[in-house]
Amino acid sequence: MRKLILLIILLVKLEGFSQDQSFKELTKRDNKVFIEIPNDASRAGERYFNTYLSEWGYWRIVSTKQEADFIITLNIIKKGMGSKRVYATLLTKDSKEFLKSKNYKAHTSAFNGYNAYWASSKKIVKKYFRKNFK
Repeated sequence: MRKLILLIILLVKLEGFSQDQSFKELTKRDNKVFIEIPNDASRAGERYFNTYLSEWGYWRIVSTKQEADFIITLNIIKKGMGSKRVYATLLTKDSKEFLKSKNYKAHTSAFNGYNAYWASSKKIVKKYFRKNFK
């Protein structure tokens, strides 16, 4: 029953695609992506996220939505005492959500230069994007 409900949810999410614009076509290697930043905390991690995404080299980051094949909205949420939670939402060019990552947590520590924005950006690129898009 649970699998059926998840399948229905996935089909509803994918309903926004036209027949010639599939999930795989939108997110294929070398496509262009625009990074959308919705809040100040996310803005603080933007350059780290862009750096890690660029170093990975799977997609090309562009400066306008019009140039992009799809959009990634980077969401970093401040938590107490130097902790951050990060997730990404993937959208079509007309802002229809088609995928959302799970949440990843990062904490300020000596291992990340006392920079949880750096750590959260690295974590989502490494553990989500690199793992799910090959």
